[in-house]
Amino acid sequence: MYLKGGGGGRMSAEVELKLLLESGYSKTQLLEIYHHLNLPFSEDLSNIFRVSKESLATDIVSALTLKDAEKIFKKFPINPEKRFIGSFFTAKNGVVSLKNGQETLKLSLKKMKEKYSRSLKTLLKSILDRNGVIDTEDLKAEFGKRAEDMKDILDELVREEILEYKYQGEYVTVYRIPVERMNLVAEFLYARKPKKKVEPLLKPTPTVEDELSEELKYIAEKEKELNNYIEDLSKRWDTVLDYGEKIDLEKLESYLKDLLGEGLHFDGLLALTQQLSLSETPILGEGGKSALKTGFNLALFGDPGTGKSFSTRDLLLGSPNLGIPPHGIPGINRYTGGMTAARFIRIGQAYEGKVFNFIIPEFNDWFKYKGMVEPLKLAMEGGVIKYEMHREVIGPYKLTSHFIVNYNTRVGLKGYRVTISDPNFSAIEDRMICRLHRMTKERYMEIAKNQMRLLRGEVSSLKDADKIRDLVTAIYAIQSRRGVLGKRFKPKVIKMSGEDSEVFVKVREAILDAISGKRLAFSVRVEKNAIVLASAMSLINYFRHDKVIPIDKKALEFAVKFYVEEASIRMGETFDPLEVLRKVSI
Repeated sequence: MYLKGGGGGRMSAEVELKLLLESGYSKTQLLEIYHHLNLPFSEDLSNIFRVSKESLATDIVSALTLKDAEKIFKKFPINPEKRFIGSFFTAKNGVVSLKNGQETLKLSLKKMKEKYSRSLKTLLKSILDRNGVIDTEDLKAEFGKRAEDMKDILDELVREEILEYKYQGEYVTVYRIPVERMNLVAEFLYARKPKKKVEPLLKPTPTVEDELSEELKYIAEKEKELNNYIEDLSKRWDTVLDYGEKIDLEKLESYLKDLLGEGLHFDGLLALTQQLSLSETPILGEGGKSALKTGFNLALFGDPGTGKSFSTRDLLLGSPNLGIPPHGIPGINRYTGGMTAARFIRIGQAYEGKVFNFIIPEFNDWFKYKGMVEPLKLAMEGGVIKYEMHREVIGPYKLTSHFIVNYNTRVGLKGYRVTISDPNFSAIEDRMICRLHRMTKERYMEIAKNQMRLLRGEVSSLKDADKIRDLVTAIYAIQSRRGVLGKRFKPKVIKMSGEDSEVFVKVREAILDAISGKRLAFSVRVEKNAIVLASAMSLINYFRHDKVIPIDKKALEFAVKFYVEEASIRMGETFDPLEVLRKVSI
């Protein structure tokens, strides 16, 4: 590596240049630079999805001297909207200069520290703890009455160019620390603690072997956690069984209304149902044959700040800040905050033959580069994944896990518009149960009011949280033959009656009658997903039946409403879902 700079060391200059190349150029521009430098390339560039911006940028950096870098920026101007402030490179209005732009930022932080004292450090530490991103909902949850004051500090940090706005909406604003400025903030926070070693936030890309080894250790720990939990369940089995025989779908819905509020309780119900579905319980048809299983992927679409993470991640994994205990099955929910799609594809090999649930907080980020739709589609349908990159070939392997994703998209008066440019993204949508979130004043007030109730400890039903987690885990353990419970009890099946099937036929006909024109914007998977949803919801009645669990009437009603609502949204809301439901007497 020839690139040299001053002050922060050679690696910092390399990392900064790589970041600048990745963020300031398109993949096509990087390929032009690649050819301009006459760098060797082993793959057929006509199949562009096989090469990533990351690998292109890495190779370009390894071939550049300092003078070469200057020439590249003059010959290939970067995106004029890109603002980059590093220790070695500064970019503004499409012009890159080789200078330290962070000295001014250090002076700004020093002045703000004098002005805001401890509040500034408290706020910046909170942002770093959240991987460099915070929004106004996080402020309310963490700082309560001080949230407005903290927002003023954040806005000043943006004006001083230490932070950037990631999103500005009518009700929610999202702030972030640009990656090249993360070390600056970390050094500011820990400058007076010489004994505390500040690990560099930017590290060399690990090898596939390193990542797999690390992930296998994580999996072993989580499997041990689940097995220990199941062992404990067996010791308090009478309590688990007693609760399982009393609860039903209406009681669970009532619990979630109290916990999450009217606006979000159905999303929480979907999240818990997805946990039940992970057992992959067979669904028998009227003739007694099994054509489907309960496992499904869940996607919450919509505006940022509409409670998607609150009703999924916080509900399943727990949120100490809000006082919410975990409700999800222990050990199998893998949170992927900060993980890239490329890393997921690499570590996915470690999960072959295992059932885990990946909770993805910002699904959009996984599609920044072309080529991710096909492997992720295969991942969601349990297909064989093989991914070829410039430096490595990953797979083939088969993923047997599931997903809960939050996808920030543009929601209009009629349906939504995807922000992912790949035309094949609809194939991903079809493989998920999709729930649309709109940010309305009513929804905003509902979320704010209910989170305040949680912060004040005014939610009375939380005493049932452990019981619900025990029940969901017990069902999963028996159905997947896991641990001592899997050995002690025999799994059950779900059965759809002819009457249940007829309901879906009537709903399908009513939807098609309501659609004007011949072109459909959704596939038959929407109906299949609704059947799977009704079946998975019926698992809440697990201990009310012996060998065969019938479709719960309330579950059937929920699934039909979902079916009609999703079909309407996919069609751009060109028909009234309530009118369709009235026709089928729901």
